[in-house]
Amino acid sequence: MRWKSNLPPIVKLLAERMAARPPPLLLGRYARRSELVEAVQAVGPTMAARTDWRSGRVGKPDRKDPRKFIGLAVDHDLAPLSGISESRTERVLGTFTDWGWLHFKAVNPGRRKAKRGFLRCASQQVETKPNGDRRGHAAVRVWTDEVYRYYGLLPALAEARLRASQAGKAAVANKQIPTGQLVAQLVETLWDPTSTPRPPP
Repeated sequence: MRWKSNLPPIVKLLAERMAARPPPLLLGRYARRSELVEAVQAVGPTMAARTDWRSGRVGKPDRKDPRKFIGLAVDHDLAPLSGISESRTERVLGTFTDWGWLHFKAVNPGRRKAKRGFLRCASQQVETKPNGDRRGHAAVRVWTDEVYRYYGLLPALAEARLRASQAGKAAVANKQIPTGQLVAQLVETLWDPTSTPRPPP
């Protein structure tokens, strides 16, 4: 598989290891089905290469508003990019959740057909159109630290987060605030045009 050359090192490592290494055993002890291994090694790197490693979110920034994050839909994004069917992609996402690799929200069994006691895929953006109709966007899936732990990348992730935190603190400490315009406004506000200038000492 090919990825962008400018991916962060931690993201590139995760994608490479998900493509090369076999996934966990089913239920921790049963053999993996070859069909599942192939699907995981197709969908996993696709999602990993589109991960914001700081937050663990899988998706892409909105072109109109970079502060918003758009999830990847199964039918339009994940399945075509992975090269496998939509049903297999859905099964892989369910398997990732079963392994504890994706966040989920725990609920009481039976609520909203949550027979196993949880709902999959947390945050889903809903857009309200001018005519009042509502349109749901793809859910923003979030990796847990378990996926990094399985592929031996948890120390590298912790180091990358520490470096980013230190770089952010250094940038805030070194940031220079322009005060020229503020001082000019202050002088203009406080200056009394009726006052007479003092003679030089």
